[in-house]
Amino acid sequence: MAELQRMGETMGAMNKRLEQLESDNQQLQRQLAEAKDKKPQLEVAASVPKPETGKIPSNVKLPTFGGRLDEDVQTWLAQISMIYDAAELDVKQRFLYTVPLLQGVAACWVVSLLKSRRVLWPEFMKEIVDRFTRQHANLVVRDELYSLNQQGSVVIYGGKFQTLISRLSDMSEIEKISLYQRGLYPSLRAQVRGMAEATLDDNMKIAEAFDRQFARSTMTGHQAKPRMETAILSTSDKEQYLREG
Repeated sequence: MAELQRMGETMGAMNKRLEQLESDNQQLQRQLAEAKDKKPQLEVAASVPKPETGKIPSNVKLPTFGGRLDEDVQTWLAQISMIYDAAELDVKQRFLYTVPLLQGVAACWVVSLLKSRRVLWPEFMKEIVDRFTRQHANLVVRDELYSLNQQGSVVIYGGKFQTLISRLSDMSEIEKISLYQRGLYPSLRAQVRGMAEATLDDNMKIAEAFDRQFARSTMTGHQAKPRMETAILSTSDKEQYLREG
């Protein structure tokens, strides 16, 4: 009786083992079927060529830069850098691709730069930004100076003028005086030019003195000091006029 009981337990264990093996076999068949279905997709993906690194595709057009006032050098550098990054160009390749993109003033600048010394890519990027950002800013300031005119008080006009010239480092004293006088009211301009002062500061003092004298005569109704459109005063006369003004 005990023997039959042991045989029954053994048969039960074997049946459970067979069921487990059958379950494992079914799972394996499913995995093989799924792998078979995915194989063509993997082959297709593997057959798609990867972009060639170290070279820009011929259908990609790189933007040029001419150094004109309406161009922004930093925007241009950002555009070409994105393309270079995608193509995984090294610094030497970036430089070789970039030089032919420069035109006009920028082309002349880079030729002069390369003749003077050997330049690497990081240094080139800094040099071109410094060169054309500064040039752009200078041209904008000069445009503002040439369009600046006295609209009211000569003191306010002078303050605006000095603010603008403080942003320039390459303007001579004669050029400053010429531009300052050019923006004055015509009648005041004639008075200041007649004094023939050699510095901007003196020209501004003369203009302010004439302006104060005119303002006082207007308020009191007294006749203004006689105009001296063409007179060239002596130094002592000028000092006396400024004290009286």
